[in-house]
Amino acid sequence: ARRAEVRPESEFHAGAAGEEVTLEDLLAPLAQAPAFGDVRRQLEGLTHTEALPEPAAEVQRSRKERDLEYQRSARDADKWRPQVDRMRKAEQVVLGEAPKEN
Repeated sequence: ARRAEVRPESEFHAGAAGEEVTLEDLLAPLAQAPAFGDVRRQLEGLTHTEALPEPAAEVQRSRKERDLEYQRSARDADKWRPQVDRMRKAEQVVLGEAPKEN
């Protein structure tokens, strides 16, 4: 059997689950405050601004970071390609000496 208890609304019990809290409900206690008009104008200005784009999902962001890092690493590796090709074609590789040009 389900028990329904009527409790007063408080910070620990917000009320019925189907009730919606509106902006007016939140601003009602501030109506007597001297800076209330400023707050209301700022909030009304926010309703007319365009919403920020949703942040990229963690997976998509990390994939883009990995792709950029791969491109950066590939550019760095391309700098060494001529030397690696020269060493592959050489009959003997002597490390520590500058290559002899004929």
